Amino acid sequence: YEQCLNRCEDESGNFGVTIMADYLPLISAKYYGDEIATSHQDRLAASIKYIERQADNFEKLSLIILSRNLAEQGISEFFATTTGVYHVARNTVNRIDNTARPTHEQALEQFDPAVAFKFAKRKARQREFINDLTANLDFGRGCISYDELVADPQSLVKILVDLGFSRASGRTVESKQKKVVSKDISEMAAAKLAAYLGENHWTWSSLEKRVTSSIMALE
Repeated sequence: YEQCLNRCEDESGNFGVTIMADYLPLISAKYYGDEIATSHQDRLAASIKYIERQADNFEKLSLIILSRNLAEQGISEFFATTTGVYHVARNTVNRIDNTARPTHEQALEQFDPAVAFKFAKRKARQREFINDLTANLDFGRGCISYDELVADPQSLVKILVDLGFSRASGRTVESKQKKVVSKDISEMAAAKLAAYLGENHWTWSSLEKRVTSSIMALE
């Protein structure tokens, strides 16, 4: 574990680890040898326990919350699960397996808005979990959207400096990731999702509101 942690240190002496929120309870269980939590409260408690323990390993610990439009996330996950391409890093396509999968153009023809909407609602639940988690943690916190980070990776430096990581000042942030699904394909899929939801004049914001309102209606 310490070897993995040490590989996360950059040249400025800061450590950075990217963790998807829904993996935190699993990581915590592996770290402590506990049973994997299943209920919302138990998952929350396990995640808080793990993060607070990590604070003991460092002089300072802060959180940067990366957010993204929920509808866009649902569409992105549909294409990822269909094509097997989840990430493109340094122009290298990283597939989940080596089996023959559809291209993004072919996946667009197969696009199922009901499935994408289900994925989006799951992302909304994850956002609620993150909100509950950060509300129960007393650490510095910064926020940035996925689109802001893609458009201007250097904005991350300002967040780090504002959080007190002065050694990050003057550093150049190189974006290793790029969007997997093209803007055109994403918008054509969004139009299909909008039609499924009965949205005649849609925006990304209006689609996200439909996702969040559907979650509230279920509660």
